[in-house]
Amino acid sequence: RSPAQQAEDGDDADRGQQRRAGLAGRIMDAAVVAREPGNRGDGGKQGSGLGKHVAEKLLAANELLQKDAYDDALAIVDQLAKRRSLKPPELAQIHRFRGYIFVNKGMTEQAADELQKSLDQHAFDRSTEQLTTYSLAQLYTQLGRYDRALALIDGWFANAESPPADAYYLKAMILVQQEKF
Repeated sequence: RSPAQQAEDGDDADRGQQRRAGLAGRIMDAAVVAREPGNRGDGGKQGSGLGKHVAEKLLAANELLQKDAYDDALAIVDQLAKRRSLKPPELAQIHRFRGYIFVNKGMTEQAADELQKSLDQHAFDRSTEQLTTYSLAQLYTQLGRYDRALALIDGWFANAESPPADAYYLKAMILVQQEKF
């Protein structure tokens, strides 16, 4: 392999580690809140909406994800999803986590389906909803579903306080693909 290809592989690995680290931080925040005394776990202002058991299982799955043990992480999340008493915030996080596992496995179609299911729960705080919406717009762009990607990124921009340059680039890329320039 050429040095340029090896460098690109390293960049891809760095981006994967950054994605996993960001996800780990969000799950850790949810787990800490779930463990706090007095947390109702009902999605209200007191907590993340994740029960202690769900948060701990997602943390365990995240540890496996960080070790690139995607199938093992997915097995934990799938087992968790079979619980009967899951609340919308828990279902949303489970679908979102499955989506990020599928992203790491290169399963873009399944990842998009899971992220859409997570948003369909209408259970995220504003920040998490924005992040998930942006991720889904990126996936739809990769899949060539430009109309859906554009609708998502437009909605994302409507709620963004200070859009970064890469958001404008994503929207421009979608518009070029649709030949709307």
